[in-house]
Amino acid sequence: IAGAGTSTAGIAIGGSPTNASETWDGTSWTTIPNLNSNRGNMGGFGSSTAAIGFGGYFPPSPAKAITATEEWDGSTWSVSPATLATGRYMMASTKNTTTDTGLATGGGGAAPPFANLDSAEEYHKSINTITAGAWSSGDNMPAVVYRNTGFGTQTAGVVAGGSNTSAQPSTTNAFKYDGSSWTSTGALGTARRGLMSAGTQTAGLVFAGSGGGSDSNVNNESEEFDGSTF
Repeated sequence: IAGAGTSTAGIAIGGSPTNASETWDGTSWTTIPNLNSNRGNMGGFGSSTAAIGFGGYFPPSPAKAITATEEWDGSTWSVSPATLATGRYMMASTKNTTTDTGLATGGGGAAPPFANLDSAEEYHKSINTITAGAWSSGDNMPAVVYRNTGFGTQTAGVVAGGSNTSAQPSTTNAFKYDGSSWTSTGALGTARRGLMSAGTQTAGLVFAGSGGGSDSNVNNESEEFDGSTF
């Protein structure tokens, strides 16, 4: 049988020829649901609540060396899409008490010619899958601006200030975004560009920046936004 876990949270997996498994709590053994296939001389790692069983063969023929992997989640065994590259049995396996990583080394291969194996395979499990981000087109702003500022979220945003071109003075323009379209909202009290901001669409703050047509015309003013006016 394959064994894994600790002296107080162990698991016995499969055997020859059975699909039975049992867990050990430090005092007694408890029968748990069966593996999905009969096999002996498997490898295994993990604990009584989360384990991996892999490889092995179905007696009496080692020609049926198995590549399948099964995962125990504390209540049931399920067949994993992660299969060994080489069917093997009587291999050495790491005795990690987690199911994140594991190692299968050596063992016997399928017939012919029942050769001993010198290969090794690693197992890796990722709990979190990160999906790459992507940009998509949104509604155009009502005005061409640069060096403006924004705050809020993708579905409740505000942009304010900026200039239409480098040669034009700063503006007091402010617009709200609802996730699909822009609408004009209460203007800034002081025209400026290169300003900074923080907050939400109903409780925002803009501050500093430069006014007029000159970047040297800086100020330290702050303005609050309540959702409709600054």
